[in-house]
Amino acid sequence: MKQSKAKSALYMPHYGISTVVMTNGVTVESYLKGYCDDGLHLWSQMQKQLTFNEVKLSLLKEDEYFNNHPDEAIGDNTRWAKFCDGCVELATLDCYLFGNPIRLVHPDSYSSKALNSKEAARIGMPDLIKGIAVQRRNH
Repeated sequence: MKQSKAKSALYMPHYGISTVVMTNGVTVESYLKGYCDDGLHLWSQMQKQLTFNEVKLSLLKEDEYFNNHPDEAIGDNTRWAKFCDGCVELATLDCYLFGNPIRLVHPDSYSSKALNSKEAARIGMPDLIKGIAVQRRNH
């Protein structure tokens, strides 16, 4: 399996978002390359923080919506798809702008909590990716 095509489960509760989002290395690499190409590293610290906070605030509102409407948190819902993309954007912005690690969930921890939903069962399990640390939660 190519590492860039391996699935990863992004741990979003670190940002106050109750969702774990599945993504892959190609998507993460694309976001990070886009930030470099767009010159985000040249931004002032204030510009970086304002952009990050704006994305985070928007996602917190969407997270609240999906917590109140879990039946709408499905792959064919455009709003849900945009929310998941936004979560990848937030995690990669945090990494690119501030040097914080992208937090991934260990497959065992993911399966113990996430597979109680039809959507998670449809998407599948995250992969362990050599050289990338993952968080393992025992609850």
